[in-house]
Amino acid sequence: MTTMITSPHPSLPDPNDERAIEAHKNEVLTTYAALFELIDRALQDSIPKAKNVFDLLGGPVELTVHAGLTRYLTRLFLTSRNISTEEEEQIAFDLERVSNCGLCVNHGLCQIRILKAAPQGIPKATSDARSRFYCSNQYSLRFDRDESNSTNPTPVTLVLLWSMGAEHSYGGLLIACPRRERADGTVDCYWITPWQRGEETLSIRETRPTAPESDLNEIRRRDDSKASS
Repeated sequence: MTTMITSPHPSLPDPNDERAIEAHKNEVLTTYAALFELIDRALQDSIPKAKNVFDLLGGPVELTVHAGLTRYLTRLFLTSRNISTEEEEQIAFDLERVSNCGLCVNHGLCQIRILKAAPQGIPKATSDARSRFYCSNQYSLRFDRDESNSTNPTPVTLVLLWSMGAEHSYGGLLIACPRRERADGTVDCYWITPWQRGEETLSIRETRPTAPESDLNEIRRRDDSKASS
């Protein structure tokens, strides 16, 4: 069983520093490993049960209904595991149900949305609340690192994306740290990576987003040929 590791709250990286981004990803995966493992187990348990409902009714799997059942069963699993037992360490978190927004998990200074993966990776926002969530890490950046994050740390927001494999089995979990929405509604991330259970990487069809967009991309080279015409 993975135990919760107490370590300093991960500070958001400089979006133009690849090493800082990689370090932030590794720190998040280590700091919240126990919570990610619990959510992974909840989905492993819930997705087959959701399919069994359709088998019981004798009808084909309807993906929209399946996703709703999965959210419901995942919520039940996580709620039951929020009570300490002799065999399992208690992981303190708050679980909320957000209409049309999957599940929301608050663990200390980490805010998580558990969503079903879309073909492009993170599903586009369908509400102002989701849109604000996708952009909240952008507002948490601290330009003066000497103003200690330990005295006034800011939350980090993460998106956990689950997918389905063959025969509506559990396909795996992706963990993403969103940065902002693009003009077309897709989500730019600091990083996105599959969750690994032990030393075994989950079998998941990873949708690879583009690398985090550099702030320097806002500076575009002038087309002299057009300027002179």
